[in-house]
Amino acid sequence: MKKIFIASVLVIIATCSFAQYDDVVKNSEAFSQDSLGVELSITLKIDSSWIVYDSIGGQDGPIPFSLSLDENSPWSIDGVVKPNVNKKFDDLFEMNIYYLKGQVTYVFKFSNTALKAGQVLSGSYEFMSCNSVSGVCLPPSQYSFSYQVK
Repeated sequence: MKKIFIASVLVIIATCSFAQYDDVVKNSEAFSQDSLGVELSITLKIDSSWIVYDSIGGQDGPIPFSLSLDENSPWSIDGVVKPNVNKKFDDLFEMNIYYLKGQVTYVFKFSNTALKAGQVLSGSYEFMSCNSVSGVCLPPSQYSFSYQVK
């Protein structure tokens, strides 16, 4: 009984310590469509002492921003407009890292060879954030998106 109580307390403490960081990165998506395809803009508003890792991070480093389409999707990514990134050597990861600060926007352009009304573009994106002052890193955040062609 004592072990169950201690384990419960530890779970509550861990949950509370990550709960205080819920809103360090606020994200939003916006879609636009033309005759050639769909454009997805993902905006991240990153709190002042936090950073988000960019998609050109190293293999052994932090989890970088990434986007993936649902399996067997008829869509393809035709282009990406990335925000300006910062670079520094990170002692923890022992490598150069590329990161984002402030408010940034990624713009993804998608095409589909048979673009028709009612088709759905869907997938997800993921990113990891760390506090640049304390060094606290949060588990990666993953978000889904979906857009129905008009």
